[in-house]
Amino acid sequence: SSCSQNLFLKDRFGASQLVVFVNEEQGVQSCFFNATYTITLENELNNEGTGAQAILSTLIGNVEVGNEEIAFDFTDQVNGRILAPESSYDGPPLTLDVVIDLTVVTNNQVTSFLTANSPKGFQCNDIDSLNFVTGLAPPPNIPTRS
Repeated sequence: SSCSQNLFLKDRFGASQLVVFVNEEQGVQSCFFNATYTITLENELNNEGTGAQAILSTLIGNVEVGNEEIAFDFTDQVNGRILAPESSYDGPPLTLDVVIDLTVVTNNQVTSFLTANSPKGFQCNDIDSLNFVTGLAPPPNIPTRS
């Protein structure tokens, strides 16, 4: 590359590709975003306005970033914890860190599966999912200054 032309994130030079740079005017510019997902658990009342304790047993799921799938298992953190009616989980944070390439339009999905038991031994299951799209379509959007 010569100094007479701007550089853009994702420019290729042989086998190398520009994915991050730093300059005084713009600071650090990167293709990537470090996302942290936090799972929250709540024991809400039922339709009749009553509720029961939930004895948590398993919490598993996955994060899909484009074609990549990342499994998670928080069973060790939640197993045996009791959620009273109208309360929230207050144990160790249930977080996942994922790197997302913001220069590529990507479908993302976070799915979690929870299993718990009532004090009378009834098993309860729940599933939740979050879907969203990230990324910018071409052309390159962060040039350097000449």
